[in-house]
Amino acid sequence: MDKKLEPYYLSAETALSIVSKKFNIKIDIKEDDINLRFKKYDRNNTDDSIQMKNFFLSLGLSLQDILFNNGEDLLNEPMPILLLTPEMKWMVCVSGGQKIKLVNARGELCYVEIEDEYLK
Repeated sequence: MDKKLEPYYLSAETALSIVSKKFNIKIDIKEDDINLRFKKYDRNNTDDSIQMKNFFLSLGLSLQDILFNNGEDLLNEPMPILLLTPEMKWMVCVSGGQKIKLVNARGELCYVEIEDEYLK
């Protein structure tokens, strides 16, 4: 894991709260519930993908994979985007480009340069 990304790792509860505001919906889910459901997430594992998609559907949200190799690939995507690492670290991206704009735990927006290898 990249140490400079640690301030942008949010709890699932916080990340979902930020996203739900954009869609004007209320999501009432607790961190413990998410931790019980998901120990890890491997998008290449069909069972993990189905479980994650069903989880988001139960919240009234749809889930789709966005494959990108750099921040500029995100420019045409609707925002905000939840970024989820294989270790179940949640980040909220609100803008793409040479640097991507992430939300930190205090709700501040910051531009962050992420190495391309980390995004693949």
